[in-house]
Amino acid sequence: MSKRTVALLKEHGINPSSQRVRIYDYLVATEDHPTVDDIYAELQREGHLFSRATVYNTVNLFLKKGLIRAVRVEAKEMRFDASPGFHAHFKCESCGSVLDIPMDEPIPDDPDGLEYHGTSVIFSGLCRDCQKRKHSG
Repeated sequence: MSKRTVALLKEHGINPSSQRVRIYDYLVATEDHPTVDDIYAELQREGHLFSRATVYNTVNLFLKKGLIRAVRVEAKEMRFDASPGFHAHFKCESCGSVLDIPMDEPIPDDPDGLEYHGTSVIFSGLCRDCQKRKHSG
């Protein structure tokens, strides 16, 4: 178990069970912006016997405590990101990969009475690998 993750979870009022520590460590280590199903499948491949409900509940707890953020790149697809700080996302229209794009958070000048909670910026197009395949084929 990662001592750093155990300390972080405790700091956020979360009991650092072995499942929670492993799920958080996976989210921090991956750049793939996985769905709950992706997380569940990867942990199963590693031999962990977590239920899908455990993964779902843990991800929701991490969201509630602000340890991760939800990334909605498609209407019916929720992905998760543990990368710190604001950044935009890019989804490749060909291979479906989701990448981080460094960017300062755009904040409206005059929200005109709106209660502002945050910003999500999603770009779409072709990643470098798919551009190469398109132009070499």
